[in-house]
Amino acid sequence: MLPKLILDTFARNPFELAGTAGTPSPDSTTSPGAEFLARVQSAAREALDYVDPTDFLRDGAEAMDEVIHDIADSAVPVYTHDLWATFVDLGAYGEDISDFIGPDIGSALERVPGIALYSIARRLAETLYDEAHDTFRSTVDEANDTLEALGVEHARNEADWWAQYNVGGRAGAVDVARTARTVLRGIEDGEPVVMDALPSADLSGEWADGLTVADLLAQVDLEGLDPACVVAQDLADVYVESFDGAVEGFVVDACRAVLDAD
Repeated sequence: MLPKLILDTFARNPFELAGTAGTPSPDSTTSPGAEFLARVQSAAREALDYVDPTDFLRDGAEAMDEVIHDIADSAVPVYTHDLWATFVDLGAYGEDISDFIGPDIGSALERVPGIALYSIARRLAETLYDEAHDTFRSTVDEANDTLEALGVEHARNEADWWAQYNVGGRAGAVDVARTARTVLRGIEDGEPVVMDALPSADLSGEWADGLTVADLLAQVDLEGLDPACVVAQDLADVYVESFDGAVEGFVVDACRAVLDAD
């Protein structure tokens, strides 16, 4: 599922939808044209519950082409009176439908209202998806930068706690200088015993106060995005890699500070 931020954008009133679709405004919020535009928006919003976030992030409206056709086709009123009332309410007589029926309009006059409304519905759905895609893309781009910085910030905090209990004031009777030398040598040599004892970015949710992928997403305006999807996992990797890359440097600095003061 896509994040709440994106889904919430599908809440425009009929006049806003008319502007989005590039069609004259309906007479009122409850007129046939208004209800037609609202149906298109509602169907477009519901379809996003089943879209793969990775596909949508990559392709936007192109990933929804078949869905867009179904939405537009289903939105066109079936009954003649409703069809013409909607057609007139939205001023659809000004719609260019040559792409759909070619230049010989005279042979298909009875189909003009339905084709014109299909054209409006299709354009509305495409525009809604394009705008949602742009918002999603920019939010993910910003999230990458934010999570990279957050990883460094959290690494600094965790390294400070590690230092206090291993080479600092809360280390008790431990020879902190000796511990510092051991840790520095272990990091330089990549010794598993030392490396495994360093703070790590745990997003498993195993601990009550621990971060999860969902927690990270909520901090970068992506609340509601499926934590298991590729987009969410890629963002989580940005945070973890940033944390792991920074924490080692902070621990090294803490150990060297102990030895410099010794």
